[in-house]
Amino acid sequence: LCNVTPIVVLDGGLDEERRKMKVTLQRRRERMHQSLKVKPVNQSSLKIFPFLGKEVFVQTLLEMGVQVMQSYFEADDQIAALAIERG
Repeated sequence: LCNVTPIVVLDGGLDEERRKMKVTLQRRRERMHQSLKVKPVNQSSLKIFPFLGKEVFVQTLLEMGVQVMQSYFEADDQIAALAIERG
C-alpha cells in the first residue's frame, strides 16, 4: 500500500567466513556443547540459536519475495549505498 520494497542486507559473507574458518569451527563446537547442556529447568536462561537458523531465515525471506543481499564484510556501507541509489 505504501509502495515500500523491503531489502535485507546480511553482514559477513562466505569469503570472510572462510578466512576465519578456525574461529567459525570453534564457535560451532561451543554451540554444540551448549546445546547438550539444555534441560527443561535451564532452557530459558541459555541462549542457543538453531544451527540452520540463518538458512531458514533467508529461505523464508526469499519465499516471501523479499530481496536478500549478502555483504562480504560489514553491511553499513552497502546499506548506505543502496539508500543513496534508491533515494
